[in-house]
Amino acid sequence: GEVIQKLGARAREAEAQGMRGTWDVKIVDWTDYEFTRSCFRNGAVDLLLMTDVVYYKLLWRPLLRTLLLLCNESTVVLWANCDRFPHYVPDVP
Repeated sequence: GEVIQKLGARAREAEAQGMRGTWDVKIVDWTDYEFTRSCFRNGAVDLLLMTDVVYYKLLWRPLLRTLLLLCNESTVVLWANCDRFPHYVPDVP
C-alpha cells in the first residue's frame, strides 16, 4: 500500500532528476509463485527490498523459490527484519 506508493514516487523523482536506470516499485506475492512467475522475467530484478517477510517456518521455501526466480548473481537484496528473530536460522538446505 502506502509505503509502496511512496517508494514509487521517490523512484520517479530520482529518474526526473537524472538518476540512471529504470525504476519499478511492486509488491511481490511470494506465496503465489505462478502469479509472480507470470509477472516477472527470470533474474530481472536488480534491487529487492524486503521488510517483515517471514515469521513462520512453512513460509521459508516459498520465499526462497521466489527469490531464486527474481534474482541473479548481481541482484542486491536488502532484507530488513532480522531484529524480530535475531537468532532464528531457517532450516533450508
